[in-house]
Amino acid sequence: MSNFAPKTNEEELMAYKNQVQNDIQYIAFWKRVQMNLLDLLIISIPAVLLYRFSLSTSIKIDSVFPFIIYWLLFCAYYVFMTVKFGGTPGKLLSKARIVDKNGRFLHTGTASIRNLLTFLYAIIMVLKLKEGIDLKVSSTDINHFISTHEGYFSSIGNFIGIITFVECLDERER
Repeated sequence: MSNFAPKTNEEELMAYKNQVQNDIQYIAFWKRVQMNLLDLLIISIPAVLLYRFSLSTSIKIDSVFPFIIYWLLFCAYYVFMTVKFGGTPGKLLSKARIVDKNGRFLHTGTASIRNLLTFLYAIIMVLKLKEGIDLKVSSTDINHFISTHEGYFSSIGNFIGIITFVECLDERER
């Protein structure tokens, strides 16, 4: 085939895929640490304020509903940022993007699966709060109860927390 022959759609698609794969760079460990620390600094203030508000409201009304809303918003934020912008603020400031193997931003389902451990951790936290409400733990002691109460949910929550931390710093292709 000569260089002057018109390319087919299949050839153009293969050339595009090869170019995209050459352009995708995987982020090294310390760069991932930097991006996660930036995320922590940017997101922590509003997240902590909303967390405390939802927790105190849940205790006042004896319902986990405000806490569930908080965790739904928290998880939806990460999925939305990944789908719409290709990453959280720390990644965006570091000029990194979360893309699929074709170089496109993730779809909602893929971004949700990527954050599955966060969803599971949210469920654990809601169940621990429900247990605290059922045991009539006071509003001043509920944070301590959630973080230190030894029970079935605590062990699972700690395990998920460790896996989430290791997973977010893993540089292998996902």
